[in-house]
Amino acid sequence: MNFRTSSRSADDLPGGTSVPPGRADAPAKGSAESRSSVPWSLIAWPAILAVLALRHPDVLTNAQLTWEDGRIFLAEGLSRPWHATWFSPFLGYFIVLPRIVASFFSPLTMLHAPLVFNLFSLAVMAFALALPVSAAFAHVAPWPYRAAWVAACVLMPWPTETFGNITNIHWYVFLALALFSMGNFTGSPRWMKIALPPLLFLGVFTTPCGPRVAIGPFNSASTSSQLSSSRP
Repeated sequence: MNFRTSSRSADDLPGGTSVPPGRADAPAKGSAESRSSVPWSLIAWPAILAVLALRHPDVLTNAQLTWEDGRIFLAEGLSRPWHATWFSPFLGYFIVLPRIVASFFSPLTMLHAPLVFNLFSLAVMAFALALPVSAAFAHVAPWPYRAAWVAACVLMPWPTETFGNITNIHWYVFLALALFSMGNFTGSPRWMKIALPPLLFLGVFTTPCGPRVAIGPFNSASTSSQLSSSRP
């Protein structure tokens, strides 16, 4: 009796990777979302920002300077030139983003600082929370699970200490860097590849743990391949 088996050799597949019988379409299934042209993270970013603002409207309608927003960042931004403040350590580490924002104000515009500070903080917070719905995280979990995680984070009760001020912005910058280290940006659009290095640079100098997690995106290709090979 003649038995016929259907299988594909390693030479038939890109990269010399063999696929078990009956699973010849396995590589294409996992890459469907990564080939999508829908920029989910850019769509989710303003939506999340709106939800956060509506949950705590007083952060914008009655903006106030809290913690070091006024006595450190705004005061030094008004009294010292930008090149003397941006990379000036505070409590032993750099907080570049708040200093950059504060350096754009002058004595004539300082009354608008509380609103701009709070709005910038919410924007960074929304940006960090919107990252998981990007196609760069398709290898981490299916899109519905990632969207559910984002929704849970947006709707959960937020501690008032870190919400809506640039003093505590490093918490959300660290979250963004940690998520960046998990993403696979090899197939990202050209504009994202251009914007990623300066964003990582600013993030590294805004949170104490930045250097450790910022190297992740540069190893994303090998990490993604290891995850794929470990799956049955």
